[in-house]
Parts: sequence; C-alpha cells; structure tokens
Amino acid sequence: MELRQLRYFLSAAKHLSFTRAAEECCIVQSAMSQQIRSLEKELDVTLFDRTKQGLRLTPEGRIAAQEAQRLLSQAEVMQEAIRQAKTSAHSMLRVGCQGNLLRESLPKALASVRAKYPDILIRVQSGELQRLLTELRDEQLDCVVALYGKTLEELDWISTQAIAFETACVLLPAQSALARREKVSMKDLAGQTLIHCQAMEELPGDPLNLGGKRVRVEARSDIETLVAAGYGVSFCPKSALPVHPGIACREVEDLPRGQICVAWRRGSAAEERVHALASLLMMAASEKNGVF
Repeated sequence: MELRQLRYFLSAAKHLSFTRAAEECCIVQSAMSQQIRSLEKELDVTLFDRTKQGLRLTPEGRIAAQEAQRLLSQAEVMQEAIRQAKTSAHSMLRVGCQGNLLRESLPKALASVRAKYPDILIRVQSGELQRLLTELRDEQLDCVVALYGKTLEELDWISTQAIAFETACVLLPAQSALARREKVSMKDLAGQTLIHCQAMEELPGDPLNLGGKRVRVEARSDIETLVAAGYGVSFCPKSALPVHPGIACREVEDLPRGQICVAWRRGSAAEERVHALASLLMMAASEKNGVF
C-alpha cells in the first residue's frame, strides 16, 4: 500500500467518479481505475460499488476513507517534522526554565537574542526540573535554566554554565509578625510549618530543615496559595519571587547563595546558540541583581 494509492482513493471517494478523480490527480482514468483495483486487492475488500449511476462507497470503503485520511494526515505531520528538523539546528533555540527562575532577566535576554539573531525562532517552556531534563536528554530542548544542585551534579551527559548567584528568600504570610522585618534568619523561622516542593531540594543551606511540620505539594502555585492563607512558610530564589498580595518576601540573611545555571547536552548542535544565550542571561541577571 502506497500513500499515492490512498490519495487516489480519497479523490475518487470525494468525487465518486474515477474520471474526475483522475483529472484532479493529473493521471489518466485507466491508471486511476487500476490503482483502485490494486488497493482493493491488497486490502481484500470492495471499496466502491460500480453502478450505472456512478460510484458508491461500500461500508468497508467508508471505513477505509476515514483511515486513509488519518494516515495521510499523519504522513504530512511526519514530513513537516522532517523538514523542520533539517533547518532547526540553525533556526531554533528551545529553552526550558525551571519554574519562574530569572522571571525578569530571562525575557530581557531572549529579547536580546532575538535582536542579535533575528532568524532564530525561540521557544520557551517552564516546568518541573525532572521533566525538563528528560526533554533535554531526548533532544526536545536545547538547554535548561535551572538551580544547580545535586540533580545536575549527578548527570554526566550535560554541561553547565553559571549565570548568577543569588540568595533564597522566605515567603511569609503577609499578616505574620516576621513580615514586618526587613530580613529574617533561619533561627527566626525555626519551628515554622514548611510548605515545599521537589524544586526546593536544590536550594543550598538546607532550608527544608526548620524543625516544624512539612507539607509537600506538587506546584509552586499551590505553595503560594497555602502561604498566603497562613498555613506556613516557604522558600524561593530571589529572581523567581511571586507577586502576590497575600505574601511577603524577605531575604534570609544566613542562607548561602545558590547558583543558577544553563545546562545543555554535551556535543549538542545548539551549543553555540546556548553559549550566546548564557552570556546574555549573565548580563541581564547582573544588571538586575547587581551580583554574580
């Protein structure tokens, strides 16, 4: 069975005429009839009832038409993917970002990439680190902006470049007593209920060890909702701080700074573009935070 035969068959099914189908497909009518007969023989069914009034699809023919359309659509998707793959090595940069890291710096750096390389199409997606790394490994992403921690340390197939070093801040209910301070310490937070997700395991300085209850959630939005409602506190890199009326964000003076980096597959065809993005991110982050 060939895609060409399926196209001929669908044309005949549309027109219910071998003659008009042949004209549409730019072949002679005898060739159209022969191709349909070959398809029927291969499928071992009759696709059309041939009558004096013209063609009529059989029940098997109606099913075959539906499946033929589906197969041809899938073939077009595959062909388009192959065409894009031929050019994407030099025309696309696929960036993953762990959560909301570099909330302000990343858009600024990507705008600089667009200005400097107008022919490069940039695609950005955010998400949980493990999923992004899976897509990076499977070559669905070119690089990932992430907190550098034990997860990245254990991977021997990636390279990383530091972008910025920044401290983690604590997220407090806006009405809490600690929210009235400019800065807090880990001692001040001792015994607080900690609301956390997997991403916080990458933060340096063991901020998960407050000595109180721990509530683990899946999404950062869940953390913000619970903190704003007064159920506990959480931590967040400074560049990813949420804008929420029910949350106060304060620096924790005795937490070490963490590293934000860009990670990519070693030997990646996009390595040059990733380095360019990393350099622009470094500039944008340093202008925003004044630190590196």
